[in-house]
Amino acid sequence: MLIRSHFTHDDNAMVNMVNSLPPETYFLECDGSVHEELGTIQKGKLIQLHFRLCGGKGGFGSLLRSFRIHKSNNQLMCRNLAGRRLADVREEERLKKYIEKKEQREKEKKKKEEEKIDKLKNGAKTKHEFTDQEYLRKRDTVLDVVEDAVEAGVLALKEKHKADAKVENNDVSTDVEEFTGPSTSSNIQEALTASNVNDEQNSDSDESLDDLMSCGPLKKKVKIGYKKMASVDEVTSELDAQIPLALRALQEYDGRKQEKKLPLFPDTKKIVYLTVKYKRPFFKKSGNRCVFVTQPYPDRNPSNSSVCLILPDLDRSKKAQTDPDVDKQAREWEERLRENYGLISGVNYTKILTFIQLTREYTEIKDRVKLANLYDIFFVDYKLTKKVEYFMGKFRPILIKAEQNFSKRIEEAYNQTLIFFMPMNDAITIRVGNLNQKIKHLKSNTSTIISSLLEDFPGGSINIRSVYLQTLDVSLPIYVDFGSSNEINFELPPEPELVEIVGECSTLPEGLEVKVRADGLVTTVEKKSGEEVLYPTEQDEWEKEDDMKPLNAELIQKILRKGK
Repeated sequence: MLIRSHFTHDDNAMVNMVNSLPPETYFLECDGSVHEELGTIQKGKLIQLHFRLCGGKGGFGSLLRSFRIHKSNNQLMCRNLAGRRLADVREEERLKKYIEKKEQREKEKKKKEEEKIDKLKNGAKTKHEFTDQEYLRKRDTVLDVVEDAVEAGVLALKEKHKADAKVENNDVSTDVEEFTGPSTSSNIQEALTASNVNDEQNSDSDESLDDLMSCGPLKKKVKIGYKKMASVDEVTSELDAQIPLALRALQEYDGRKQEKKLPLFPDTKKIVYLTVKYKRPFFKKSGNRCVFVTQPYPDRNPSNSSVCLILPDLDRSKKAQTDPDVDKQAREWEERLRENYGLISGVNYTKILTFIQLTREYTEIKDRVKLANLYDIFFVDYKLTKKVEYFMGKFRPILIKAEQNFSKRIEEAYNQTLIFFMPMNDAITIRVGNLNQKIKHLKSNTSTIISSLLEDFPGGSINIRSVYLQTLDVSLPIYVDFGSSNEINFELPPEPELVEIVGECSTLPEGLEVKVRADGLVTTVEKKSGEEVLYPTEQDEWEKEDDMKPLNAELIQKILRKGK
């Protein structure tokens, strides 16, 4: 029997066949609507028969697509119609192209060689040529002055030797002063004067400069004494004489300097710093030392400086530590400061940070460095001093009490600069002012800082190796001392007392105890005598899984004997 997909009620054969089918194996469609039974359809209508297909869950199309994705596109190992692999064909094409361009490459190479030879023949100027005639003239002058000064010093020393020889003939020993200590212009002038006098008196002398500078043994015994180090007054007077010259030179250099690109923050390149270097750094005894110096002519004011306040948390609960609104407590502090003390954000200060906000927003070191460079002055509540110092490292803020009115403390901070003595550092840098200020104002600031610095300087003024006035671009020395660092003596920090605890250990054999020191050193001692013993050795029982590996007693004893 032929089954048609379209029929009507008049087709008795199709109607009987549809009625004999199980209802779950088909469905009927009439005028776009689906019917489960034939009786629900109006007579005279065209009916379409659909058989149901019971399949699986599907996904066969996606499976085919995945196969197509993982299919390799590498066809190099396939063969063409001539039977050759595609990889060989492509390699042959690359070789042909390379051979075709060989002549072109040789022409380019020859052209470069000819250009290089022509450049050498014509004597082309080098890229870097120094043509500062003023510098060359000054360099020659300095060399001549230094040579004359050295010769004058040697001649003066020769005169001292002759005077000592006369004294020794009379059985009297004298001390000869050596030209040591700080190299100043006065010493050079004295040496030049002595040179002129000695040239007139000793024109017929047979001794030459080479003989005096030779390293042969001296026939005469001469006691050489060292010049005393400069006192505080001498250091201060020399610095006062050199400071205006250095400041004037820095201002002239800044005025002549022409930058191709205008810097983003031009004021930062005009800041003047005072750098002092130690002969010998001091040890850490009572922690870091901070001194705040009030400048007579400060360059900071509320209009050109930014202030950051780091205040305690108002809410320390776990919910506050994970609150996505990290500025919530900072806004509460703004309201408190405005209502209680009249401090307004943007006028008296720039930013408020709570400790939770600080630890959440500035987790990496580079973020903390950006924070330290973002604001000029930092104030921290005294309760957070140790936490912030540990979190920020060398960062040194100004301490305040958030419960009290600290508006005056903010005003005073604009006039102050920080001197931070850090143990085991060989230099200290202090902000002096700005090149836009007058020279007399900068000199007054520098003198005030130096006088305060010399009062608290570790080791005294003799521990100063050199002093510099500098900007970000250039540094000028204003004081140098070539004295030995062995003359500075610091008291060594006391060695900590390490408590030792001796007790029994179940893993040790009888007669042995374990001794643990406070610094973590663990040794084995004999119970009766209390002497340290080596355990375990190669003769003792041990297993591979043990944490304590056997010791070579003979080798250790040999090393200890060599150390003695």
